[in-house]
Amino acid sequence: MAKVTIIKNGKELVVDVEGTDKTILDICEENDIEVEKACGGNGVCTTCLINVSEGAENLSEYSQQEDFMLGNADDASMRLGCQCRPSGDCTVELAY
Repeated sequence: MAKVTIIKNGKELVVDVEGTDKTILDICEENDIEVEKACGGNGVCTTCLINVSEGAENLSEYSQQEDFMLGNADDASMRLGCQCRPSGDCTVELAY
């Protein structure tokens, strides 16, 4: 079980997540945390951008969509919430 800490507007929510099938965006939506998603979570915008402050190694590999949209595969601290899935503990802050 992964412990995902989500920070938005200075408020923290810690969520226990089982499995690796849910994205950060899914986790936010299931916990009533409003996240912008102009493209509907398809990885073709950056409105669900997150800053990973801890546990970047516990997120799924950088996707092709993230590389295309963000172009910073070497910087694991900025990710798209709709593309990354936690497999272990992590702390993320919503950029918008």
